[in-house]
Amino acid sequence: MADDKLTRRDFVKAGSLMVAGAVVGTGTPLRAEPPRMDPTKVRNFNPKMGYRRLGKSDVWISEVSLGGHGGSGLENRKQVLARAAELGINYLDTNMVAECQVYGQALHELKLRDSFYIGFESWPFRAHEADTVKVETMTKLIEERLKDYHTDCLDMWRPVGSTGPGDLTSVVTDRSLDTIAETFEKMKQQGKLRFLGLSSHHPPTIRKIISHPAYTAVLFPYFFMTKEKQQEGMLPLCEKHDVGAIAIKPMAAGFIKGETHTVHLKKILQSKGLTAALPGVNNVQQLEQDVQASYTRDVPLTEQQTRALADEAKDFYARLPEQYQWLRNWEYV
Repeated sequence: MADDKLTRRDFVKAGSLMVAGAVVGTGTPLRAEPPRMDPTKVRNFNPKMGYRRLGKSDVWISEVSLGGHGGSGLENRKQVLARAAELGINYLDTNMVAECQVYGQALHELKLRDSFYIGFESWPFRAHEADTVKVETMTKLIEERLKDYHTDCLDMWRPVGSTGPGDLTSVVTDRSLDTIAETFEKMKQQGKLRFLGLSSHHPPTIRKIISHPAYTAVLFPYFFMTKEKQQEGMLPLCEKHDVGAIAIKPMAAGFIKGETHTVHLKKILQSKGLTAALPGVNNVQQLEQDVQASYTRDVPLTEQQTRALADEAKDFYARLPEQYQWLRNWEYV
């Protein structure tokens, strides 16, 4: 059994290093510095939008991207996607199977599949439930999502591990991470996937996978109350391993509403360690409001806006329902 595990790890490591490019004996990429953005190769490029490199890839995604939650129905999603492309958004992240289906159909009807990088999961599949983490099971789910998106290749598969309140003592095991990476390498070799990520509400799980060579990005909660640790912080760790850090729950799991969306996103984007924030949007008007966080990134917050953030921070956690108290785990990263 030990020999079998070693073989699996060797396979995963070898495939992952090939993804990263040529390496020297110390494991350091030969590329001396990160590539510079070429606007002509950025999907939906809009000069008002900021773009950041997705981990160890050569792909640049919009710093305000599009989460899959929100809205209702196919026509609503078509309106949002069409406008998002015009505004410079080029990364779409879908979590639930139903989201993949509606967004896939919307992109198909709009003929916009190639305008967006797509990250996806097949929720309720969860990576910390070791009994379900099997190559055959996950391969089947990926094939189903390819059909949902009417495509031969999707950009980033990013399974979910340890999310709900009852899951937050469950660290995704080494074997599960390696099995996910093995499945990814198999599908990548077939030309069906490009990058691998993982999403979690559980800080120990995120920290664990950042150093795994197969993973290009991690998705974790980051909102207006989040502060970055000066030592042993999660974002410096991502930078060290060249892993993209994507903020989910930027509106504190939906508890931030109304016109303050722009201010909250703008505060989040002040972190240069983040790759992108993923707000869900209900309509085109909200989308247009959200992108202003990037369009006006260099304009300092007004005194009134700063005061509004401070007011919302007062007793924030005390006002959260019990089922969302896990957001406290993300006060420091």
